[in-house]
Amino acid sequence: MGGIVRSIKKTVKSVVKTAVNVVQKAVSWITPSFPTFDSSFGDTPIDSYEQGLLLTKQSNDASIPVIYGERKLGGTRVFLESSGNDNSDLYMALVLCEGEINSIEQIFVDDKLVIWESSLSDGTEVDVGSSDSNFYKDGVSYIRVQPFFGTDSQIASSLLSTLSSWGSNHRLRGICYLALKFKWNQDIFGSIPQVKVKLKGKKVVSYNSSLVAQTASYKTNPAWCILDYLTNSRYGKGIATTDIDLQSFYDASVICETQVTPYSGASDINIFDTNYALDTGKKIIDNLRELVKGCRGYLPYTQGKYKLIIETTGTASITLTEDNIIGGYVLSSPDKNSKYNRVIISFINPDRNFQVDEVQFPPVDDSSLPSADQHSTMKTADGGVLLEGRFDFPTLTSPYQAEEMAEIILRRSREALVLQITADFTAYDLAIGDIVAITYSSLGFSAKNFRVLSITFNEDYTVSLNLVEHQNSHYTWASKTQVSSTPTTTLPNPFSTLNLSEVFGATPVVTDEIIEYNDGVIITKMTITLSDLSIIDDSFFDYYEVQISEDGGITYKQVGSGKNTVFEVLNVKDGTTYNVRARYVNTAGVRSNYVSVNHTVVGQSAPPSNVQNFSIN
Repeated sequence: MGGIVRSIKKTVKSVVKTAVNVVQKAVSWITPSFPTFDSSFGDTPIDSYEQGLLLTKQSNDASIPVIYGERKLGGTRVFLESSGNDNSDLYMALVLCEGEINSIEQIFVDDKLVIWESSLSDGTEVDVGSSDSNFYKDGVSYIRVQPFFGTDSQIASSLLSTLSSWGSNHRLRGICYLALKFKWNQDIFGSIPQVKVKLKGKKVVSYNSSLVAQTASYKTNPAWCILDYLTNSRYGKGIATTDIDLQSFYDASVICETQVTPYSGASDINIFDTNYALDTGKKIIDNLRELVKGCRGYLPYTQGKYKLIIETTGTASITLTEDNIIGGYVLSSPDKNSKYNRVIISFINPDRNFQVDEVQFPPVDDSSLPSADQHSTMKTADGGVLLEGRFDFPTLTSPYQAEEMAEIILRRSREALVLQITADFTAYDLAIGDIVAITYSSLGFSAKNFRVLSITFNEDYTVSLNLVEHQNSHYTWASKTQVSSTPTTTLPNPFSTLNLSEVFGATPVVTDEIIEYNDGVIITKMTITLSDLSIIDDSFFDYYEVQISEDGGITYKQVGSGKNTVFEVLNVKDGTTYNVRARYVNTAGVRSNYVSVNHTVVGQSAPPSNVQNFSIN
């Protein structure tokens, strides 16, 4: 029996030696600086990526984003071909994101919202509706679209398949894209159209309270978005669900859907939402940090499974006292580099065309705000030094969620003691993200709560812990001040022209007369006067165009263009009825409607005037 015991001890000792100083850390939303490692929560600018996301670009190898939640984005042109008479039709395939998505809400062409004749559904061709004054003119729809939501079973586009270069195998399975056909009109399109889309993104799998998988559906819950990215083998990590602690993800999802009131009188919102354009060209670990950061999460690997923990209110799972703490301790308060009296958060604002916007805490000094003096008070306490922290949260699209995040970061930075201790076997029950109560009389701690950020399992069976102070008061949602609406900017529209018939009512004045050259040649001259158009009130007016037709309006020839209001046509035919029409062109190259009139040339065929005062002597 003693031999067996010695053998077991030897085996345990061998196992421990192979796991000497095993360190457990987690992908976490914010990590304070410890003496042994630096902060991993940096200030990476997001402006360049977000601005590029809204562009329509041409590429053969651009990364395809994953859209969680609702976002607006441009796309990547992967196919472009002209066809039809005089190449008047332009066909385009525009890749948007990974599929399957929930829906396409809106399409913008050259920054103008397109109004369609029916809703945009998967695989259905749709024309511009007659109510769209930008892309529907004279009974003609100049854009046709066929959206594909990115299912793995989607077929080739029937719109693009009219071309010999787009075959039945060009299915772009698993990719959300638009098949587009543009009909050329110089008054509508000045170049290759720029297309932007507002869509509700990726359908993800969620789990119910019994941990039964649900049919993939549209979700903005950060827990299910993180789970999708962890388990997806196409663009994510491809981790098997057997390696995921599904219960922790369900618990986290419940926290994320906690209802809070953003400001007095407002409808409740989720405490966390993910509306993120994930860049698949980045490292998986970097994308996970962004996803986790947006919900104050921790993603530890515990007992062979990945676990999601949301930093929120909670109670300690165990208590460690002097009896459990071995050796000394390292206690530090926030230093100048990690302590703030103002925090500025960059987020994506849908009310500003999904551009990067900022909120700050405390708000800008304003006597009407209850927290108006908080910044100055804290700044005074910090010796009059501005301690400002700037952080990017590209998963947030709510100014109220962003301001709450700024407040928590600020308060956490000012009231977050960092403690490093080594504990006995009792600490083996802890996992990263857990809350532990510390009682240590020499420090004046009596069941003071700390959160576990990292764990090191030592060879001598002790456990080294890196802890940060936890206070439930940090996570109590504070009602915000309603964001002021952005004033409407009213500027002239360079793509809109005046309706000349409605504005002026009158038509060009056309006359003709006989003129004689020095050599005795007699011709008829037609004079076109645009006196009524000379008073046009268009800030973008550039010049007039005048055309005539002698075959009843079948074909026209241009007789002149310019800023003058009088145009002359020489050597017109007597007895012929001409249709004369005129329009103006603005500085953006957009042409107005025509105003026209028919004029029959009299010229030399006109009978002479009656002779007056004639007498014979």
